[in-house]
Amino acid sequence: MKKCSLLGVAITVANYQQITDEISLAAKTAQHLTIAPIASHPLVLAQKNLKLKQILNSFDYVLPDSQYVRWALNLLHSTSLKNRIYGPKLLLKICSMAERNKLRIFLYGNMFNKLANSLKKKFPKLEIDGIDLKYKRIKASYYKRLVKKLVETNAKILIIGLGSPVQHEIAYCLPDIKMPIVMVGAAFDFISGFKSQAPGWMQNIGLEWLYRLLQEPRRLWKRYLLYGPFFVLLILKRKLNFTNKE
Repeated sequence: MKKCSLLGVAITVANYQQITDEISLAAKTAQHLTIAPIASHPLVLAQKNLKLKQILNSFDYVLPDSQYVRWALNLLHSTSLKNRIYGPKLLLKICSMAERNKLRIFLYGNMFNKLANSLKKKFPKLEIDGIDLKYKRIKASYYKRLVKKLVETNAKILIIGLGSPVQHEIAYCLPDIKMPIVMVGAAFDFISGFKSQAPGWMQNIGLEWLYRLLQEPRRLWKRYLLYGPFFVLLILKRKLNFTNKE
């Protein structure tokens, strides 16, 4: 699968089937694999946070979760990507694949019980374990507990749903886990029903950010009103530089 640099981060050009196939193979063969669909926010943070940029570039597949990231890839690299790899949708596709192949998944994040119940309704034969962090700050001791639980439950796929950059930092601290680690951001909240998702039409035209901002203005205003426009400016600057060089 092709990789393109976007603001110094290597983004993989792929579709859902390619990624779920990679996850399936890694789960069946006990191979370490890191997959991170990302929006524009962590890409902007990574411009000053070089450690975060290093973390993102250490992952096997960083994917365009946001329409803006997809559009930026198409604008700068002519990738002709028709769809993004949206965290909540990817999670559901992983669950469908895991149910068919009898691969136990392990959920690490918040709202575990609600999420597990919701997934069980959609995928009755899916084997699920997990840890509900109950919105606590991550401590070093949590890593040992997580690794222990993964071994005890014989989990084959680890799915982290804690948002950026926390979930990326956690995955980076688990280099010896012999299974796919997939970071899906707010997917846990959406699929559990704890938070509502933007309508499909708003997602398709890049207005999901507005829906989420209206839902949580105090928490998300900086991400969408500062980092969002800054991302667009950075991409346009890159485009102008490319054009001038030509």
